Order: sequence, then C-alpha cells, then structure tokens
Amino acid sequence: MRLRTLFVTGFFLAALLPACALAWLNYSPMFDWGVAMNQFASRNIWYIAGMFLVSIFCIILLSSIVLKRAVKPIELAVIELNKNAESQHMAPIDVLQGRGIIREFQELQDTYNLMVRRMMKSSAQLKRLAYVDGVTNLPNREKFQDTLQRVVSDERMLAKGGAVIFVDMDNFKEINDLHGHDIGDQFLQSVAKSLSLSAYRYYESVRTKGDGALNEPVVSRIGGDEFTLLVPGLTDDLALTSFLETLRKSILEPTSELNFLSDFGASIGCARYPNDGTTVQELFKRSDIAMYHAKALGKNRAVIFEPEIGTQSEAELRRDVLLAIENNELFLEYQPKVYARDRTIAGVEALVRWNHPSGKVLAPNDWLPAISNSHVIVKLGNWVLERAMRDHANWVAKGFDLRLSVNIGAKHFIAPEFISKLTELSRKFEFNHSLLEIEVSEDVLFGSGRSAADVLARLRDFGYTVSIDDFGKGYSNLARLADLQVDYIKLDRSLVTRAQKDTRVRSILSASITLANELGCQTIAEGVESIREVDFITHMGADMLQGYYFSKSMPASQVVPWLQMLGENIVHQQQAQLTQAIA
Repeated sequence: MRLRTLFVTGFFLAALLPACALAWLNYSPMFDWGVAMNQFASRNIWYIAGMFLVSIFCIILLSSIVLKRAVKPIELAVIELNKNAESQHMAPIDVLQGRGIIREFQELQDTYNLMVRRMMKSSAQLKRLAYVDGVTNLPNREKFQDTLQRVVSDERMLAKGGAVIFVDMDNFKEINDLHGHDIGDQFLQSVAKSLSLSAYRYYESVRTKGDGALNEPVVSRIGGDEFTLLVPGLTDDLALTSFLETLRKSILEPTSELNFLSDFGASIGCARYPNDGTTVQELFKRSDIAMYHAKALGKNRAVIFEPEIGTQSEAELRRDVLLAIENNELFLEYQPKVYARDRTIAGVEALVRWNHPSGKVLAPNDWLPAISNSHVIVKLGNWVLERAMRDHANWVAKGFDLRLSVNIGAKHFIAPEFISKLTELSRKFEFNHSLLEIEVSEDVLFGSGRSAADVLARLRDFGYTVSIDDFGKGYSNLARLADLQVDYIKLDRSLVTRAQKDTRVRSILSASITLANELGCQTIAEGVESIREVDFITHMGADMLQGYYFSKSMPASQVVPWLQMLGENIVHQQQAQLTQAIA
C-alpha cells in the first residue's frame, strides 16, 4: 500500500509542478516519506501545497472506489445470510460471481454453499426419521397428530367429518417371543400393508362416486403394535361398521411368508369427528377408550365410541388403579372350590374388587385389561398376594387351614422379583407354601417361552402349585401341556357349556381331562351354575367344581361362617344317608 501511494503521489507531483522545479520523494527511517524540492520552488509554496492536497484527495477517492468495489460482494453476501437467519431456513448464496471478484471470496462462498447443502441433506434425513416409522415406513405418531391437527383446525374439513381409528394387535408379544423380532417386524409390515390397502380402497370407492374433494386417508404406526388411521368422510354408521369389519378381517390374512402364524387378531376402536370430538386429544382419547372396550369384550373385534362405554382411557384407568391401591379402595372376595365326588370344600380363590369412588363396585373385567400390560399389574399382584395371605392367617387362627389360589398377571408372573416377593410374603405371614396355588392364564404359559417355564420350575422347587386358568377359552394346544409342569387345569366355562351341545367340543373336553389326568394334573371346572352342569362335568371326570351353584364370591369375613355352615350340612347329609341305608 505504501508503494502504491508513493507511485500515485509521484505521478501527481510530476504532472503538477512547474517544469523549472525539481521535486523528489525521500524516505527516512525516522520521519518516513517526504517530498524534497529545489530551492527556487519554494517561491511557489502555496501553489505546491494546494497541488499536494489535491493529489491526496484523489488518492482517497480512488481508494474508496477500489474498496467499495471489493467490499460490495461481501455486503450482498451478508444481506443474504441475514435473510436466511430471519426466515430460519438455510439456503445457498450466489452473489460472489463475475469478473473482478477476489478469488478468496469466491472460495469462501463455495465452501459455505457446500456446508449448507450437506446440512440440508442431513436435515431432510432427520426430518424423515422424526416423522416416519423405521419398521413400516408409515407416518409415526408425531406426523399423524400434525395431520389430524390440520384437519380439526380447518372448519371446512372438520365439517365434512371423518373417523379416527385406533388398532391394537392382540397377542403380538407371543409372535415376538415364539418366532423372534425379525418375524415380528415382518408381521407389522404385513399389517401396515393390509391397513393401507383397506383405507385406500375405501378412498377410491368414495372418490369414484363423485366426492373427489376428500383428503386421502392417513395410516400410521404410533408405537409397538399400535396403529392409527384417519379416514376423512367416513361418518355413516353402516359404512363405518362395514369398513371396520373389513379392516379387522384384512389383518387376519397374513402374507404367504407368514402363514404359519396363528392366535392373533386386532382390537379396534373408532371415534368420529366432529360428533365425538373436535380436538386431537379428544379424538385420540375416545378412539383409545373404544379400543380398550373391544379388548374388554374379548379382543379381536371393533367398537365405535359411544358415551355409554365410558370416558376413561387406559392411561387414566392405570392412574386410577394406582390411586385405588394407595387409598385402600380395593378389597378381596373369595369363591369356594369343591371336590366333584363328595362336594367337600377344596379351597378358595381370591378375587379382587374395586369399591369405586362413583359408588359402584367394579369387577376385574371392567378395568384389568387396561393394566394387564403395564407395571400397575405388578403392584396390584403384590397387593393381592399380601392381602390374601393376611386373610388366610386369620382363618388359620380360627382353625381353618384352606388352600388358597391367587391369579397372577402375565407381566407379574415373569417379572424378575416375583418369586423373591412371594417368598418374602410367605415368610412374613408364616404361610405354608404347599397351600398356595398360583393361577395364570394359558396365554402366559404358552406365549412367554422359556421365561414362564423357568418360573414354573422355581415355583415347584419352593413347593407352590400352579394352575392354568381359562383353559379352552383361547387357542389351547393340548400337545403343549406336556411341556408345562402344572398341577391344575381350570376348564373355562365356555368349554363346559359348549360341550353339552356339541359332540365335537365334548370330545375335546374329554380329551383334555384324560390328558391332564395322565400328566398328573387335576382339573377344575369353573362357572358351574346348575345341577345339570354339575352332573355333566362330574360325569366327564372333572376333579373339582367352582361356580354360583355352590356359592358366589364372598368377603373374607364371611368365609369362616360359610365353612361352618357347610360343615354342619355335610354332617346332616351323612346322617341322612346312614339312616336311609339302615332302613
């Protein structure tokens, strides 16, 4: 810069000084640059000074022009960057182009644009991961909620109405446990395909009838084995019922690669907008309530939300059950079991009841399905075990050492702390292990693989007994009984009832009892309500009976009086039989 100034200054001095004058530039380390003229030039000093100032002005002017030309692209680049910052959207810039642009500026722009393109690509990938389910490639919960929010926020779309459908797969855990997670993922992909095809077939059928203004349906997987559908325009009761049934049946038809799967289905709940809700939260909650109701009715069915089926979601029910345990709202009742041959007492089964704040007493079927797959079932199971052992200790003190059976949920049965907690409570109440019968449903034992078998073996080592509850209610596999070391098999009431009318079912019942006896298991027929059923199942060979014919469930305080009354009746019956025999 100093040399450039020297050159320009010298140029102007040479042009402006009179021809007779001699001027040159001199450099001194102490005083920097200076101008030297011969002696006779000093007579025109004011003229020379003026010319010097003019030259300095010209230098400044030229420098500013040069600097402005050089800095202008950077200024434009800064403006573009500020726009990107204000819009919160990164985009490449293209202002440092053309001749005369400093090469370093061009390279800076190219480097920045490369960084932006890479970040945009990464952002697109992250956005996809944030809104797409990785297993099925369907939209995930966040995307579904965003779409539903746009629908309910648009008065025109809301007025047209539609359906929000909640699909929960039944017994999906068994598929994972028995066949592995890879097969489980393939199954979920098959379900996703079936749901999507059903939804878009309906959409095409409606659109061909002239209603082309409807938005396309949305199918999403919101987690685990749960799917949701948004179907605009689906409000008619008959059309909705038909569509839900088509949806359910399509799920039951796996691909040819998965035709070895069995014992699965789908519980489906549906809420309609705007009738059942006008917000995302209302529609999600009410479709979830309808789905829970479908499970409570026996699974593998579809239910459309109605106010009569309740207003609590599964999450709210789980919360309320926890509060019920803490607030001592739960209590136990006991239903006797009797021996089929002599009708003497064989033991009692503990049944939990809920003294609900609404004033009603709720049976387990009203709320147990909502907590069966959550941590709440573990807390409830521990509460039932402790309360039942405490009641049993009171009976023992009065001279009645009964066998006691307690139902244990699937999640609780295979929990790591189950046996240690059971042992702790037995020690606390000095409970005889051989008097406790653990009842678990057949889907727990048949669907939990080695976990259930290991727990069974440890329970038997400790001296506890185990029974399979509700045998014959689901898809019972007689051959698998040989793999399970259980002590009792409880025959479901539906199996006993159907066996009286259907000879094929009777053959299954007879085979089940025979096989159980050959494996060293005793059979218990539950739900016996009439003398006809008592005689029938006794003739079939059942070892024990349980049902309303003998007694309904009763509070713990009534068990001892009932036993005392039963004992007196047995004595009177024996005396009457003896008198009749002598006569």
